[in-house]
Amino acid sequence: MLYKKFFKRVIDFLLALVALSILSPLLVVCMIILLCTGEHEVFYFQQRIGRGGRPFRIWKFATMLKNSPDIGTGTITTRNDPRVLPFGAFLRKSKINELPQIINVLSGSMSVTGPRPLVEKHCDISTTYRTNIPTGRCFCCGANGGAAVRFPRVTSFVSAPVSLLIITNSSPGNTP
Repeated sequence: MLYKKFFKRVIDFLLALVALSILSPLLVVCMIILLCTGEHEVFYFQQRIGRGGRPFRIWKFATMLKNSPDIGTGTITTRNDPRVLPFGAFLRKSKINELPQIINVLSGSMSVTGPRPLVEKHCDISTTYRTNIPTGRCFCCGANGGAAVRFPRVTSFVSAPVSLLIITNSSPGNTP
């Protein structure tokens, strides 16, 4: 089991390093545009809960107004949400806003594959689902969740329990 973790970490690190080197021109352009427009913030950090219940800060491009979790619908973004900045709408639609998570993969707080790390306030909801995962199915939180892999065009909010059920009830030979 240790060798699987080691090789997974090495592969994650190498993939993230290659992705960062290839995507760095795009990331720099996005950073410059974000600095010059909107609220002049480049990154948004959010507390998430990772493997083993360890908290970490997830990196994303800042696509909304500052303090937007305290305004309107909170952490849930609705269609045509007025808190989303114009360039932020493009970044969200193209999923470019998620690319800074490469830094999380490089640091080891996330993996390339695995369930999405949960927002801290949603962890109480899914505790029972996480504790019911069979022993051989432990995951490291990943840059893409089970719903993103199976339903790549779905952009609506999927609750943590539903996402976890998709992950825990899936296997290579069992597709929903």
